[in-house]
Parts: sequence; structure tokens; C-alpha cells
Amino acid sequence: MKDYFIYFICYLLNLFFPVKNKKFLPVFLFHSISQKDASLSLGLEDFESKIKYLKLNGYHSITSLDIINGQWPEKSFILTFDDGYQDNYTNALPILKKYGFVATVFIATDYIGRDNNFAQKVANKNLAMLNETEILALKQEGWCIANHLAHHKDVDTLSPEEIREEYQKALISLQNIIGPNDSLKIVAYPHNKYNDLAKKALSKEGVLLAFAGGRTLYSTQDKMSIPRIEILRDLSLMKFKTYLNPFFYKLREISKNMLKFKINKNWLLAISSLILVRLLILFLAKNNFPYLGENNSFLFFGFSGDELDYFKGAQSLLSWHFVENLFPIGFSLLLAPLVCLWHAKDIMDIILPVAIINNIFFVVSVCLVYILAKDFLHNKKKALGIASLFVIYPYFFYYLFHFFAQDSVVINNFKISRFGQLMYFYAISDPFSTILMLSALLLFLKFYKNTKISFAFMLGILVGLATLTRLQNFIIIPVYLGIFSYFKQYKNISYFILGGLPFAVLQAYINFMSYGSSIGSVYDTVDYGGPVFGLRYLFKIIEYPLHYGPILLIPLLLFLFLLASGIITVTKNNKEKGWILLLYFGVILGFISLLAPTFLNPRYFLPIIPIMFLYIYSALEKIILYFKQYVKR
Repeated sequence: MKDYFIYFICYLLNLFFPVKNKKFLPVFLFHSISQKDASLSLGLEDFESKIKYLKLNGYHSITSLDIINGQWPEKSFILTFDDGYQDNYTNALPILKKYGFVATVFIATDYIGRDNNFAQKVANKNLAMLNETEILALKQEGWCIANHLAHHKDVDTLSPEEIREEYQKALISLQNIIGPNDSLKIVAYPHNKYNDLAKKALSKEGVLLAFAGGRTLYSTQDKMSIPRIEILRDLSLMKFKTYLNPFFYKLREISKNMLKFKINKNWLLAISSLILVRLLILFLAKNNFPYLGENNSFLFFGFSGDELDYFKGAQSLLSWHFVENLFPIGFSLLLAPLVCLWHAKDIMDIILPVAIINNIFFVVSVCLVYILAKDFLHNKKKALGIASLFVIYPYFFYYLFHFFAQDSVVINNFKISRFGQLMYFYAISDPFSTILMLSALLLFLKFYKNTKISFAFMLGILVGLATLTRLQNFIIIPVYLGIFSYFKQYKNISYFILGGLPFAVLQAYINFMSYGSSIGSVYDTVDYGGPVFGLRYLFKIIEYPLHYGPILLIPLLLFLFLLASGIITVTKNNKEKGWILLLYFGVILGFISLLAPTFLNPRYFLPIIPIMFLYIYSALEKIILYFKQYVKR
């Protein structure tokens, strides 16, 4: 099961972020191919299943000589056999010929035509070695005959002179069999053991390449220590497939580095699980579940339109030349380093790192929702339930409109475009805004009674950047200022303003340069068929169901009932913190409900959606508890 799990993760990563094999070269290390009960012997069927997989998936073999110039075709690999066992000729050769592959065999020359009495384990002894006739036959079949030194001694225990003698003796023996050949200047270290002294000694002797172990892919590493992936008995085909995927080695390296630090294992498991869930979501969406249009590749490496303006904003920030109709610069501030590092001329130049960042936003958001829920429900399992709901709720949103609303341009837009936005598919500013707002809320809830100025300053930075990322977020500023004033924390007010002031000044300056007014914005140029701010927009929540599907009023009324009940429950159970949460929720909800764009863009609710789930969950829990007590009576 573990092999399948790892393979699936690596497969999904490579599916969305493919790495061409021109850079990464798998070099496989085999020993004996036989049915003998030895750890270094691979069964014939097992060996053929791996070779067949390579053939069916478009791989082709090259020999060690082919990589001396440092270049190789895409989807190449190298098969190497150490020691020179007779079954390489009798068993491996027919299978490789069947699939059109060749290999490199490293010969320990003192054992030609004998048994492998150099083997360290008893179970691996008494295996017959190649004779001179068989070695010559392999050469004639296109195999690369290479040098495994004479006595199969560990070179890290030998002196430079001893290493020289081992190499030269093997070189002369093989020249007597196949004649002079550059392949004889290619070495595999016995038992894959070597040191810098051995590398230096062999380099002086004119060795072109030296192979070791290491179980990783070769790309541009030292040619005197080329890594190989050792394939021993009972290695599953699934693990073999995984060894071909560059992401396996990247993830393994990340895991090793993470183990150097003290990390809470539960959090490590949680984040790993979230990454897997996210990859599964992307895999399903790529296969049109739910239906997102015939060509949905733009969900992962494309954009929805606004990103072009954010990209222009990033370019403007770097050039300090501001054009008309610039968007708020919050997301552009995030893009600017990417534009600079990638020397991007077009948004497609940075779409891959932006897509990766967007998926990181998803994982971070879910973690923040969990922390918030745990803070109010004081229960890890309940918090996990709310975080899980945050992951999947867009599916309910999609299918609610799919089954209960009439087809129309507006509804189809809600189903497809808005679903994608709520799922963080597009590279838009809303995920960034959500993270900033939730982070600011969690910071405030933890330290609002604290008089440390560092907290207030950091809060100002978060809220300032959140406002520049989505302008309506400014409504939270008076909420925090009001609470600071209530607790007479006037110094905190000063540092809160100081933290956000640079962002406000920067946006005001850009507004002035773009529109000729410090308080102007791109939204002033958008025609909503009426005022941008008005009471009539509040009634869209009733108007939409009546117009597109009256049955939608039923879940809507149920939702409002649960929301009101949950607000009472959470506020009552959490006292002062509960009131702060309600203030945060109520002010944002009230303000965005009066904005023209809101009911065309449900993503505007993202900063308060986790709070909605917290309230609804609490209401449902209370109702279930009530019915349990009623049944007992």
C-alpha cells in the first residue's frame, strides 16, 4: 500500500508539473538475473516485467559511453550489471534483445570463468561468472563491456598505487578479450564504495566515468561518482515505476531535510495529507469532475482575466511607471519578485510558479481554518471537520446550482467560473486576501489584550496588505481600531496604523499617478447599472432564487436559520472572543452585502466563509444534542 501511495503522489506531481527526462537520467544497477535464492538475484519474470514496462512507456536504453558528452535523448535510461555473472548472458541478454535494449556490464576480471567467491553473504556465493567467449558475445550484441577492477576490493580501503594496479590489471585482461575500447576506461566501484582518494587516483589513470550507488537520478553530478538505482530481489514493479519519476527524489530530499528540524509529526502528517487531497482535487478537475468545460487546462496553468492587470501592476511596480486602470496592488506586490526573478515579459512566463503558489495558498488556508475552529470549539476532531468542510464545500455550491437552478449564463457562470475561484484554481488575489484576513484575525484573537507593539505593528502590515489585495477588506480596520480603543490600548493603535501606512501611501500614490486622484480606483470605471454601494444589492440573495430556481429558497432559509442559531451558540460559549468574532463577521458581511459586485462574485465572501462554517457546525451540533436528549426522554 505504501508503494502505491508514494507512486500516486509522484504521478500526480509529474502530471501537472512534468519534468523532461533530458535532464534526469535513471541508471539502474542489477547483478544476477536468475531464479536462485540470493538477495542480489532478480527473477526472470520480475526482470522482464520491469523491462517490458520501460518498452511500453517509450523508454530506450543507452550505454555508459553515450553519456560521456553529457547529453542524451529524452526518456533514456542505462542498464548496468555489476560483477559479470554468467546469467547476464544466458538470461538477461535474451530478454533485452526481445525488447531492443542494450546494457553495460562491469567485469571483475580475476573471476572470469569462475565463481563469485568474493560475495560477502553466504546466500550470494557460488554464482557462475561470465567466461571470455560470453563477454565477447555480449560486446558483439552491442553491450558496453566495462571495468569493475580485478579483485573486487573496496577501493576506499586501498592506497593510490593499489587502486592503479587493480584498474590496470582489469584493463589489460579485458583488452585481451575485446581489444582496445573506451568502454574499458569506464569503472564501477565494487560495492559502490569510494572516496576522494580513489576518484583522484582513477582520474589520473584516464578513467572517463565512474559509477557508484546512491539511489538517485543522474543529471549533472560528478562524472567520477555517477549515482545508480540498485534493483534487488523482490523490488515491486510499482516502486520501480516510482524510481523513474524525478519527484520521488525531490520529495525524498525534502523529507530528509525536514527530519533535521523538530517538526510536530501530526502537523507534518496533516500537511502531507492536504497536499495529497489537493492533488486529487486537481486530478479530478482535469478529468472534468465536476464538468468545467471541454478545455479546462487553464484551471492549472492559465488565468481568468484579472491576472493580466495584476501582472501589469507588478511590472509597473518594478519600473515605477504606472499606467491607467491599474488594479489594487496587493497581489501585484506578490507577483513582482517572480517577474523580477524570471525576467518575465508575459504572465505565461511565470504561470508555473504562480500555479504552485496558488496551491500552497489552498493548503495554508485549510490550516488556518483548522486553527480558528479549534480556538472556538476547543476540540481537534471538530476543528478537523470544519477544515474538511472548507475543502469540499465548493462541490455543494456547484451541485446546488446544477440540480436546482435553471440553465442560464449567470447560473453556468456560478457553476463553473465561481466554483473554480472558490477552489483556488485561478491565479487570482482572493486566496491571498483570505490568508491575510484569517492570519490577521487569528493574530488579533491571540494577542488583542497584549500591549506589545510588535503585535500591533504586524497586525497593521497584514491588514494593510489585505486591503490592497481586496479593497473591501478596509472595513476591518475600524473594527480593530475600535477594540483597541475599548481596551485603551492607544499605543497599539499608533503602531497598528504605522504598520499599514506604507501600503496606504503607496496605493494612494499609484492611484494619483493612474487616475489623477489619490482615492480613485479601477472600480470607478466599471458600470454595474447603478451605484456601486446600495441597499438594493442586499436583496439579491432573494431575487436570484426567485428568478433562477425558487427551490433554492429552501436551503437558503435553512442556512440562515442555522447561521443565526450558531452565532448565538458560539458567542455565548466564547464570551469576549465570541463577540469579537461576531463583530468581524457581521461588519464584513454587512458591508460586502451592499456592494454591487458581491453577488456576481461569491468569492468576495471567502474571508468569512470559515466563520459561517463555524457557526453552522455549532448550530447543527446543538440540534443533534437536543434530539438525542429528546429521544432519551
